[in-house]
Amino acid sequence: MPSSTDFFPPRAFASLEYDGADSRKANSEFLRLMSEPSLWCGQALDEGYRVLNYFPFWGPPHPVAVRLTRTGAGLDLVAVSLAGGRDTGVGLSVGNRIQKSLGMAEFTAFASTVETAGFWTAPNVPPQGSAIVLDADVWILEGRRGGLYRLLPFSPSQRSSFTPMLKMFFGMSGLEVPSELAK
Repeated sequence: MPSSTDFFPPRAFASLEYDGADSRKANSEFLRLMSEPSLWCGQALDEGYRVLNYFPFWGPPHPVAVRLTRTGAGLDLVAVSLAGGRDTGVGLSVGNRIQKSLGMAEFTAFASTVETAGFWTAPNVPPQGSAIVLDADVWILEGRRGGLYRLLPFSPSQRSSFTPMLKMFFGMSGLEVPSELAK
């Protein structure tokens, strides 16, 4: 049985050629450092979404996660970015944390964008050998509605329908929209 410190299901980042264990461990470590809850097996939410974005070679931008949750009447946004890391002489730690309550209109607009993007129905096909781009940002999008959980590792260039959703994550948090999305 999974624990609340298991951030992703086993084989979540697997492909036909790779079991995904190292990616699962590394991505989970970012969320642990950010003191983020697990959406996969943590406390039950009515609805929650999170995006994790980082450059795998640890150069700017530093890892960022933005999470929106609805539990009962509570609507919350938490955004966390890490600072430090390889080549800085400083271990990774929280560099910035933003926490705020959302209004129902903001959450409803976001939920509508999730539906328009097709997040809950988009195919989740593991990357195939040559489809993996080794020097691009890593994007991981999660969602949970009651007992239903969805995880989609992807590239915005592969799933342009997610771009409005991603822009809303960053816009509502007050963080700068990554240049990859501003095109």
